[in-house]
Amino acid sequence: MRRFGVLLATFWTTGCGTVGSTKLDVTPPKFVAFEIRDERPAEQRASSKTKESYGEVSRLGDDAMAPPGPELLKAWLGDKIGARFSGKQVVLSEFSVEVVDPAVQINEQGFNNAMASTPGANPVSGFLARWLIGGIESAKSDKTVGVRIAGKFDGSDFAARGGGSFKGRVSQANINSVITQALEGAVTEIERLLTGPTEPTQ
Repeated sequence: MRRFGVLLATFWTTGCGTVGSTKLDVTPPKFVAFEIRDERPAEQRASSKTKESYGEVSRLGDDAMAPPGPELLKAWLGDKIGARFSGKQVVLSEFSVEVVDPAVQINEQGFNNAMASTPGANPVSGFLARWLIGGIESAKSDKTVGVRIAGKFDGSDFAARGGGSFKGRVSQANINSVITQALEGAVTEIERLLTGPTEPTQ
């Protein structure tokens, strides 16, 4: 029983599906003479975890991201666009970061047969075994990280997405790579709106 308890503790500390927070190393931009107006709904600003039919969804809010989404977007715009963005304003309506840990299925017949053939098995040990097996299967499954950034610039809508699938435990580096992908896309979209339509070549 002691060995089983140690195994449970080991799984609890190492086998979770995703990290609970993330931090990006961002160099403060040299140019910040523009405004990000944050109009995101309240549910995007705080972290949450929900159970859906397809699995567990972890949402990272401002309390789990350093810097938070609006500051990240401002840093990217200041670094990539710079002085050309002087006096401009971006209205940010969405900066969502979600990690989906898919539901796992246990082979019920195989599990019941194993419990029936195990000396000393009881409902408590069966519950713990089921929890452990489910956790191990979850740790081996593919998790999906999705990021969406959306808003308005100069009266026009913009939106950008980032996405990735990662096997095993989702790390901070995994989440950061998807956030960066979405930020790069958002800057591209905003810069396109800033420069206006390209004149066709003759």
